[in-house]
Amino acid sequence: MHGSGASWAALVLVLLASAAQAEVGVLASGRRVHVDQPAKDSKGVWMGALDGRRQRLAAADVVVLVADDGAETLLAPTLSEVELTPPEVAALAELADPKVESGPAQGEVLALEPKRAAHKILLELAADKRKELRSRAVAALLRLRTLESCSAAAKLVLDEKDLKVRRAMAAALFSARALLQRCDLGEAFDTGLADPDALVRVEFALCAPLENAKAIGVLVKDGLRHADHHVRESAALDLGRRGDKSGIDVLLAILARSKPRDLDTDPETELRLHIAEQVEVCEVLGKLGGDAAKAALEKAKSNSPHEAVRKAAEAALR
Repeated sequence: MHGSGASWAALVLVLLASAAQAEVGVLASGRRVHVDQPAKDSKGVWMGALDGRRQRLAAADVVVLVADDGAETLLAPTLSEVELTPPEVAALAELADPKVESGPAQGEVLALEPKRAAHKILLELAADKRKELRSRAVAALLRLRTLESCSAAAKLVLDEKDLKVRRAMAAALFSARALLQRCDLGEAFDTGLADPDALVRVEFALCAPLENAKAIGVLVKDGLRHADHHVRESAALDLGRRGDKSGIDVLLAILARSKPRDLDTDPETELRLHIAEQVEVCEVLGKLGGDAAKAALEKAKSNSPHEAVRKAAEAALR
């Protein structure tokens, strides 16, 4: 009994140490979430509590854990050499059939255990003469959430000749930007940041590593000046993450927004995204500092109807 108690004590210490070292989870899209007690289970799978529910972090799309000291733990899987299962074969067949409507379902099936065989088939599909199938292939490669598949997807965007398709593919990169920022894609990023199309340049800038100086120039010139407010706001947030204040007026406007944007989805989802966006803005403004940022945070701390935003503002002010 005494030995059992010691083992449990050791386990608790390990769990507490893991939680202390990494409580910020980065989603594939780059959004940050709070993860309580992240730790590997007996099978080596990373688990953690998000919004009070303990779950597999990979299933929640958490691809990186960031410790208090900034140290990162990459959770992205590597491609498995295991053979494809019947459901995976069926999903790949649906992706390759233009008569079958493509959706998130096929990508989710393939992402459960990313496999090299699926990666290879998707690369072949990306060379199809039909542009719709090429787009499907890039989206599915990104959904595998491996560094290898995401790198391949980025290079396929650059190879695409059809401007409309290249724009759509580039926009899909954002879904895996946290992984792309950690890929070894130096020359590819340089090419993307110099693309003839402004929107493609912005998408590559949003996915470029934080230390990429060229990305800041693109985000300021092409992102903040873009006609689409979604692009402007994404650019402002990313610039703030990079320590650049060029988009601070846009950030202040986001934090002052009293109701969710119309995202053509259900009200509950819109509200959840609205709160998450304002929480992220608070974090960024706290890092940027300055009188305008401080005044906006003080106002959010006192007046926001959302507890998460009030707490984020208070933390940013500290």
